Amino acid sequence: MRRISLDKATAGMVVGRTIHSLDGVLLLSEGVVLTAEHLLKLNQNRIQELFVEDGLTKGLVVEESVRHEVLVQAKTHVKQIMSLPSLKAGIDGRRVTELVERLLEQILASGDILHHLADIRSIDDYTFSHSVNVSIYSMIVGIGMGIKNEALRELGTGALLHDIGKLLVDDAILQKPGGLTPDEFEQVKKHADYGHELMRRVKGVSPSAADIASGHHERIDGSGYPKGLSGNAIPLSARIVAVADVYDALTSDRVYRQKEEPGKALDYIAAKAGTHFDRAVTDVFVRHMAHFPVGTAVVLHSGEKGLVARQNLSHPHRPVVRVVIDNEGRLLKQHHEVDLSASGENRIAAIWEI
Repeated sequence: MRRISLDKATAGMVVGRTIHSLDGVLLLSEGVVLTAEHLLKLNQNRIQELFVEDGLTKGLVVEESVRHEVLVQAKTHVKQIMSLPSLKAGIDGRRVTELVERLLEQILASGDILHHLADIRSIDDYTFSHSVNVSIYSMIVGIGMGIKNEALRELGTGALLHDIGKLLVDDAILQKPGGLTPDEFEQVKKHADYGHELMRRVKGVSPSAADIASGHHERIDGSGYPKGLSGNAIPLSARIVAVADVYDALTSDRVYRQKEEPGKALDYIAAKAGTHFDRAVTDVFVRHMAHFPVGTAVVLHSGEKGLVARQNLSHPHRPVVRVVIDNEGRLLKQHHEVDLSASGENRIAAIWEI
């Protein structure tokens, strides 16, 4: 199984994983052979990516650290929570807490916390999907940093609602395809304070969770907003969400730019450690996220081409690769695997556009 952009999908391909809309409606089931009508339906529902099965990827398993149905439910609930009618009526803190608890149960049950959540950006509704993604990433980092129990749940809750203040910012500014004017950027920056005030009013949401909304755009060197806090003056939970927020933004398609590959996004975050991001948080994040998710098509320095088959926990940037094309461009009748952690010279040189 491998993950592809919808614009790369063609009639005749086999769906590798069931696809739902953001409202939880079943669009296509696993095993369905794609038709032109199916592709149109997916496009109309703003599906960006999907998993497909083919001869090259037969037997490759993309593990789910959070079950697909739980992700669909989470995104659907967040869409309901983060709507203007809900804001006017008051956010149900109990519902938010239950949602975070269910996501956390899934993460804790998945064992190893080396994850690339390859299926959580499949629906192009950035506000709602982004909130769920950031909550999951933040809790994974929290676990890696030894955060437990109620503090971990507060982290997940604050991360889930970290951008809620954007609902009070003009959507035309948030969706503007070009650069923002200084005045427009000042309007966007207000979402941090808006979010803090909104979360303080939610019964059952702790002050520390609310602080994430106001603190996730602060920077270690003091160059962030809204208060220009620096170093340890920024709550640890906000420092964690800052990294998760930027990673998910970089690896998601936006109206003003295309997404980055996970490895490039991680390289960017690592380069900003100690200035924009907390170094300890960054180290844990980079260590627990796969640079090349299972199913990623890659070109090796040897000239061979293949697909990532498994991760190496101690070397997340050097996975095991299933080689399917030799260095002369010939399709192999029998593939073989190369463990890049055991190969000093051979490594991934580029992403392969199949």
